[in-house]
Amino acid sequence: MRIIDVVGSIDSQYATYDSKGNIVNDPWPTPFASCGFDLDAVGVINERSSTGLSAISGTSVGVYPNPVRVGEQVHIVLSNENTNVKLTGLNGQQISSSTSNGHIVINTSRLSAGVYFISIESISGRDIFKLIVQ
Repeated sequence: MRIIDVVGSIDSQYATYDSKGNIVNDPWPTPFASCGFDLDAVGVINERSSTGLSAISGTSVGVYPNPVRVGEQVHIVLSNENTNVKLTGLNGQQISSSTSNGHIVINTSRLSAGVYFISIESISGRDIFKLIVQ
């Protein structure tokens, strides 16, 4: 995703256009070019899966509590099938890995506050959950 500050107006005389020919409207124009921009929201319109793996279907996966405080345990409740669970940091480095048929506990005492990813993979597919450690 790339966010760019644009100047625009819905008045066709002063309008600027995006790459698809749509008029760009800047609701809070600034009087000079060196100003920043006001970002109200970013939304996903069309999401594409880049893994090529389907999400785990027909199973119940629970990750709780989330967010969690440093030192607390995170419980992952899985279906009854053989499931691989990996915990990775934002940089992609694997922190832990385990296999289970039902319940996994992650101790956060050795983790720093931040965002982590829990990857859950079985023959049914793959799901990725964001874990926030406070």
